Amino acid sequence: MKYIMAGICILLSVFFISCLSFGNQDLLNRFIEDCIKKQSAMIVVEIGTIKLWDPKLNTTKSLFEKDEYKYIASNESILSPSLCFGNKKILYAKNIIGENIGKLIFLNLLEKKEKLIFENRAMWSPALSADNKKIAYLSDYKKDNLFALFVCEINAQKITKIIGNVYGGGYNYNLSWSPDSTAIAYSDADGFLNVIDINTKEIKKLIKGYNPLFSPDGKQILFSNSQYKPYKPLIYDLASGQTQNLKAGSDVYNAIWSPDGKYLIVVKKHTSLKDMLSFNEWGRKVVVYDIAKKEKADLFKYEGFEYIDLR
Repeated sequence: MKYIMAGICILLSVFFISCLSFGNQDLLNRFIEDCIKKQSAMIVVEIGTIKLWDPKLNTTKSLFEKDEYKYIASNESILSPSLCFGNKKILYAKNIIGENIGKLIFLNLLEKKEKLIFENRAMWSPALSADNKKIAYLSDYKKDNLFALFVCEINAQKITKIIGNVYGGGYNYNLSWSPDSTAIAYSDADGFLNVIDINTKEIKKLIKGYNPLFSPDGKQILFSNSQYKPYKPLIYDLASGQTQNLKAGSDVYNAIWSPDGKYLIVVKKHTSLKDMLSFNEWGRKVVVYDIAKKEKADLFKYEGFEYIDLR
């Protein structure tokens, strides 16, 4: 009898979660229409591959055919892929698992060719500046979850260490460029959000938090309240110093801005009866959250890591 009751409880839980996450169809239509109009694209990292979301079909498709899996060898991991140069290229770090070796790479999506920017120690969280001239990244491993912040000037092949004791690692948005490409937001060893001017090295300490992301207009920073997942996404206003609580729901694994700053694109753990019975830990879903109207709607589901990128 207790097993029957447990089964009923699971079914009711799944039904309740499904009802809560069904979302607003009007919101979904508005967001998809915006993406189509602006020719936006989204990357999701699935197990063993990278997929591109097509807003016209609201489906994902692998960027690589079967014979192109050479880009992801069995002893390598691809971290923080992001669309750039008009969505014609992808920037990512490629680390050799178990070794302190890493590469920064551009992948040309039209020619399906990789271009090595440079090779050094293992790297995390590469981020291209808005002017397309510099790449910020974390490297020089010291101890658990603490790194040094570097900036690479692409054309000059010049690498500069900006500051040490930066928190990071994993599938997180550990670094974010300001829209004018002069400053970088990061979390320090004490768990505070900081913004550093890359030229003067002047630092502004803001508030406790992790995974900072500048808003497209540079006036706000999206961040997480915890280094652990799931977490609560928050918005910090740089002018007022006030923090905005969001109603994006529970089980948030990652959140990013839409290119116009009107929406958040949120990754949550997807819970279904099938996932529960198979003990699937890779179920994810992408949710669109309207910041002003505080409405949300499910976009699509996938199996993989929580890192996404929308441009």
